[in-house]
Amino acid sequence: MSTETSDKSVNKNEILSNDSITSLKSESTLDIDPNETFVCTYSQIQELFIFHETFRNLKIMNYEKCGHVARMTLLSQDLYQIYLFWSSSPNLHGDYYINYKMFHSYMCSGILNIQYERFSDFSGIGIPSKRFRTKTAGIYGESVKYFRDLSISDAKRQEQYKFTKVLSYQYVTKRQEGSSQKHEFHDRNSSISSFIEKDKPGVIDCLDTWHAGKEVRKAIGKVAKGPKKNHGITWHTELADKTAGVKTHTYWAMKNYKRIHYGEQTYEIRTGLGILDWNEHVDRPVSSEKVFRRVTQTRNRTPERVLKPKTYSFVLTLWDIYCNFLSGEIGRDIICDRGQDGCLEDDILQDSDESDNEESDTEN
Repeated sequence: MSTETSDKSVNKNEILSNDSITSLKSESTLDIDPNETFVCTYSQIQELFIFHETFRNLKIMNYEKCGHVARMTLLSQDLYQIYLFWSSSPNLHGDYYINYKMFHSYMCSGILNIQYERFSDFSGIGIPSKRFRTKTAGIYGESVKYFRDLSISDAKRQEQYKFTKVLSYQYVTKRQEGSSQKHEFHDRNSSISSFIEKDKPGVIDCLDTWHAGKEVRKAIGKVAKGPKKNHGITWHTELADKTAGVKTHTYWAMKNYKRIHYGEQTYEIRTGLGILDWNEHVDRPVSSEKVFRRVTQTRNRTPERVLKPKTYSFVLTLWDIYCNFLSGEIGRDIICDRGQDGCLEDDILQDSDESDNEESDTEN
């Protein structure tokens, strides 16, 4: 799978005579910041050099931004005045390559939507409109789901090698579970738990957050410590330092529910990206061991493993899959518009107080 971009040349660019354009004036002056920033590809810089070599004495007649891309109208002031149109990005299946690439990088980096908007605003590189991000998120989510399922299938085939990869993924939405009154949270009380278990089989019995986190730590402790004769059979020393961290993560997960924060679409995309990251890096080798001296644990001399850096090769593979989804080579029939489901507002669509993006794809 390879990325398909349109190779532009002087012959393929739209060249119009002076009589065909009435909206541009040859004597117009533009107030463009000399430090104006945008994102540009190497191929488009080469194209600009070709323009300069072919048409002398070029003048910028119009400048605008479409997301991270700059678009300019150039006027050749030679004997025959000719208008040339140049952009800082090649086309990719009907839109700009750079806008697709930056959206892909934004999702894989794990940053929040407001952080992406602030970074783009403060750096001055522009940002695609909400309409573009909404449209792109639907196709991107299908490509992540497709790659996630491939990764899980590969993990199942490698299960015999005792890899600790994700082997299953279950996603339950409100459309599947219409009633919200099937969960009961209470303090630890054996009589209530017994009553719900016997008389209310359709109700899930849950403890409050403190007791739930405590029970999680007890459950992990059963496989993290035990008698020496059962080491490697019923418990493993590699899990000894994981109990406290998992308990803390459980508290944070119950307090900060990501599905509510992100919305259904973004939550599923980020969960799929997390599975891809985990399956690629969970079994990476150890580069060295190091003893960390801590003030609170002065007697601790147990060395900790230093793993090799992550490679993130799944990001490049996902980009190729995403481009094939855009071109229709993969799964065009399974791409659907999930924005019409009427569920929780998605993080990609959330309005922020500091965001003033317009709904059009072109932003000046």
